[in-house]
Amino acid sequence: MALVATSGTLIGSMVLYWVGAEALVWLQGPVTRLVELSPADLAAYRTRLAEWGGWAIFASTMSPLSTKLTSMASGAAGVPFTTFTLALLAGRLTRTMVFAWLVRNGGAKAVERWVHTSGSPAGHGEPR
Repeated sequence: MALVATSGTLIGSMVLYWVGAEALVWLQGPVTRLVELSPADLAAYRTRLAEWGGWAIFASTMSPLSTKLTSMASGAAGVPFTTFTLALLAGRLTRTMVFAWLVRNGGAKAVERWVHTSGSPAGHGEPR
């Protein structure tokens, strides 16, 4: 089930990456003028993203940041598609597998072990 969830996230994020990339092509002139970015500034920014963007994407998948926003921003900012895909896959797969492990090995079983060990759900056994 964790692999299905990761696959769905990856496919959806790839579509959003494309949406972001297409939006930038369409808005590049007005947006760059609005925030006063020169073509040289934009090229330097994209060079940094090509080098470090994968790490930023991986880190964002481990945080509560929206993967949708990260995906669109990556496309708009020009993160290389391969870098984006590999970083997203590594991050989402890691996160999904960790949560799956926690649910399987934690969750109700952990609460049940804790209740049996402590004697009551609140951790305070009745006075003896």
